[in-house]
Amino acid sequence: MKSRHTYRMDPATLRQRAEAKVQAAEKTIPPEEDLRRIVHELLVHQIELQMQNEELEQTRSDLDDSLQEASELYDFAPIAYFTLSPEGTILKSNLAGATLLGVERSLLMEKRLGTFISGTDLPAFNHFLASVFVTAQTHHCEVSLNRADGLILRINIVANLVSGEKAGRFIIHDVTSQHQAQESIRQWANAFEHSAHGMFMSTPGTDSILVCNRAMGRLLGRPAWEVVAMPISRLHSPEYHAQLAGLFALADDSGTHRYESRLLRKDGTTLPVQMDTTTVHAPDGTIK
Repeated sequence: MKSRHTYRMDPATLRQRAEAKVQAAEKTIPPEEDLRRIVHELLVHQIELQMQNEELEQTRSDLDDSLQEASELYDFAPIAYFTLSPEGTILKSNLAGATLLGVERSLLMEKRLGTFISGTDLPAFNHFLASVFVTAQTHHCEVSLNRADGLILRINIVANLVSGEKAGRFIIHDVTSQHQAQESIRQWANAFEHSAHGMFMSTPGTDSILVCNRAMGRLLGRPAWEVVAMPISRLHSPEYHAQLAGLFALADDSGTHRYESRLLRKDGTTLPVQMDTTTVHAPDGTIK
């Protein structure tokens, strides 16, 4: 049986070896000045991170506010806005857009805008829709729209492609009033030109003839274009010239006045006529 021997280090040797290890460890500890600098840098970095986080939070809050404001501006804009797919499906609409179509906004999603376009204008609209998704430029189109309540509107559409998305942004203006006014002017111009009665219009003050229809030209024995820019006095026989200012003043006061005169034709002959003079007033009361 082997005997066991226990060796015990004397206290002096033990302390000496422990101090040696401590000295070796102390060599890895930075000097007090370096330690303070490291702690300072760590604190500064920590505060920088906190400030960056606060700035990011503020930026996110500002962005949320901006998005909310943009959303409200979109929703409550007086002009109709739509976002459509290449097939013409309504992906998004503001309140004005829903009002224009006469349908609740929640019921518009996934409907095709083309279902509201009149059959006569549908081919033109489909061609316009396809062109929006071909080029990045702005496109325009004017068509008739059938509202859900049966009312027919004339609309002008401006559209372009939404950057980075397979969708188009469509802005729709109701131009029904303008279209009706233009149609009224066209009808009036057509009636003026083809009337069997001689008619002309003049400018106030100068009394220079602005436009003359064919029937008036025939009465004067001149082509209608030749009468344009002539003073009204040249249409009348000289003996009536002195009366014209007073006759026109009566028309200005009452709005209309009828008088008899003799037209002076191009060949020098005169023609007895009855003339009705009507003064056109602007909304502010001035003579147009």
